[in-house]
This record gives sequence, C-alpha cells and structure tokens, in this order.
Amino acid sequence: MYGSLYFFGGGSSAWPSQIDGGTIGDAKATGLVDRLVAQFGSRRILFGSGIPLQYPLPAVAKIQAADVSQDDSEYLLHANAEKLLGVS
Repeated sequence: MYGSLYFFGGGSSAWPSQIDGGTIGDAKATGLVDRLVAQFGSRRILFGSGIPLQYPLPAVAKIQAADVSQDDSEYLLHANAEKLLGVS
C-alpha cells in the first residue's frame, strides 16, 4: 500500500542510525534532511520528534531549516503520518 517507508527521528545523536554518512542528531549541520528527501522522496519518510522523551521543537526546526519545498515539509511534518493513520 505504501511501498517502502523510511523513518526519521529528529532527536538525539546518541542513536546509532546513519544514513549516507550523517547521523540523526547532526541533521541540520550536514543537510541530512535534504539528502533524505533527495534520496528517498518526501512521501516515503515518516518524521518523529522523540516525544515524550525529548522536547519536540528542535526536531521540527530541522525540517523547517532544511532546503526542501513547502510541499516536502508538509509531507514530512504531518501529511505522511495522516495518510498512514487514515486521518487525511
């Protein structure tokens, strides 16, 4: 139904996940969000903020600071989750 779906957590660099050489915690510094969108497409990435263990605004800011289109930002921040949950 959704094809491949990739998960991106905007929080701690303590996570072991690495994608194309960039860790999750240094997303803004390395352009990781931009690279994820370029590599996989914004409709195939599900964003997570780390709530309730982390404060959500830094994770949201990484998406807002990314060099992606407004449409891509909307897919990352809410549209993909809405589709997955059937609330759109």
